[in-house]
Formats: sequence, structure tokens, C-alpha cells
Amino acid sequence: MTSTDAVHELTTRDPAIPVAVILAAHGWANLGDHAITLATRSFLAARFPYRVIVIDRQALAAHWALVVASIRPHDVLVLPGGGNLGDLWPHEEAARLAIVRAFPENAIVSFPQSIRFADDAALRESARVYRAHPRLLLATRDDRSLEVARDRFAGDGVVVTRTEDIVLQHAYPFAFRPSQDVVAFVERDDAEKAAGSAMARLRALAGGRPAVEADTIMRPAALTDLDTAAHALYALIDTLHTARVVVTDRLHGAILGLLAGRPVIAADNSYGKIHGALATLQALAPGRILLADADAANVDAARIEALAALPDAETTPGELLAERFDRFEGTIRAFLGR
Repeated sequence: MTSTDAVHELTTRDPAIPVAVILAAHGWANLGDHAITLATRSFLAARFPYRVIVIDRQALAAHWALVVASIRPHDVLVLPGGGNLGDLWPHEEAARLAIVRAFPENAIVSFPQSIRFADDAALRESARVYRAHPRLLLATRDDRSLEVARDRFAGDGVVVTRTEDIVLQHAYPFAFRPSQDVVAFVERDDAEKAAGSAMARLRALAGGRPAVEADTIMRPAALTDLDTAAHALYALIDTLHTARVVVTDRLHGAILGLLAGRPVIAADNSYGKIHGALATLQALAPGRILLADADAANVDAARIEALAALPDAETTPGELLAERFDRFEGTIRAFLGR
């Protein structure tokens, strides 16, 4: 379905029947963002009695007035999760704030986010907008973000909760492809790159094995719709499944490696979102997730070899975290029933 098709679906549906509208879905080049949208859609479709419509950020900008006019007060609006609530990616936060301002009559559910503000003025403005909304559920995916949300965003109409990255509940079947004696590297090169030398040290430690390079960013950006993105996403998971171990400083590099059933070594990003978002799962599966410190001093070649020797996981992340996601469903139901 194209962006225009989704807008047409919204504008031609029976207005008397409520829908769940995922607004400002993002990331034509970013498979991690598409994974969030796909997992959010599947979570809603499986657990709630709503027809789910996805309006991406480009379509929302191009058809803003039409979308605003087509949404009814009984519709549920959904903001995608991710790591963009804050001022590191200001265009994403601007879109989110515009939606919260524009729909004071609708219940809005913001799926699990990591929160990062460097500028207190930007934080105050976002807090002002969020606290003013009468029915807003803000979910976070790490404890630090939960503290920020409780301290700065909670209000009379704002419910704050903590769950896990929504992609972790995705039931991807492990691929039937032969494993290779390689290490998969998924390394970032953007504004969230950490200053430490963790990835360089990890590459050196794994130097005895052939490497395969992968990324959650598509270059050139060729993801024109969710179906194309899903195809590319599953191809990447299959690629990670062929490796003995996945080494990454991208959160969704780690998550996709875990969905593929492979062990993961995860270095953190610039503000700690990766280790924070993996903390719960790492506690449940400590032998399969190694959280590398800033310079990977807690990792040695023997540990990498031990991880590489592991078979596919017997239990999926979604199964390990089922109670957390069931609780998140219950939180949403209670919120919508208010």
C-alpha cells in the first residue's frame, strides 16, 4: 500500500466505525523504523478490535488538512515508538508535537520511546504540549526515559508507562539457512555514534573470523512502502541468521539479530539507549546478549568464541517478554476505557 492509498483508506472508511491510525510513521531509509511500524501494526491488529491505518510522515505533511478533517473523536491515534522523542532528531519531535496539538479530542497512544533532550528549553516546550493534552499515553522502553517522562511529562490527562521496544514482540520464524563461520557487523555512523572505541576493539577481537557487513539503513533509500520495507527487513534478518554472532551499536541491529535467533554483542549509542532498551531481555537471556562497555574492555576473544558456538535460541524474545507486552496491552485498554 502506498502513502496515497493509506490516506484514501482513511478518507473513505465508514466514519461511524472507529479506527486506529498510526500517524507520522517514519524512516524511508531506516529498516529499524519500518520494523517499529510493522510491529506496532501487528500488535494493534492482533490485540485490539480496530482497523489499523498507517499514515507516514511524508503523506501526513502532504495531506495534513485532509487527514485532520477525516479523523473522528472516537478514533485512536498512535505515535510510533523509537529513539526520536527529544531534540536529537528535531523534525520527528516537531511532527509529534503538531499531532498532539491538533487532536485534543482524541485518545493518543505513543508507543515505546527512548527520550533524549540536550536543550532544556526544548524539553520544557515538549513537556508543555504533552501535559496539556487531556488523553495521552506515553510509553518508554528504558528506565532513564521513564524517569524523564514521569518527572516532566506526566499530568492530569497523561499516563506514563514502561515496556519494551515493540519490535521485540514480533514473531519472526527463524530462517532455515545454513550458518556460516562469520561475524555480522551492524555499525552506525550518524549523530548517535558513541565516542568510545568499543566497535573498533570488537572488530579487532573478532578478526579471526570472516566478517559480513550489514546495516539497518538502506543506501540508496529505496523503501517506498511498507511491503517493500518488510521484504528488506526479512532479508536482513536472514542475513544475520547466517552469522555466528552479531556485533552492533544499533539497537535494531541487536534486536533483529535476536529475532534471528543469534547471540548479540551490543555496544551503546551516544546517550545509553541501547543498553537501557535491552536491559530487561538481557536479564532474561544473559548468555545470549553481551552489553559491551564504552571501550569493550569487558569483552575478550574467548567470550566472542563462546557466543559464536551457541546454537539458535530456543525461545524468541517475544516469548521471553510476553508478560511485559501483555501488561502493555492491559495498560492501553485501561487508558482507552477511561
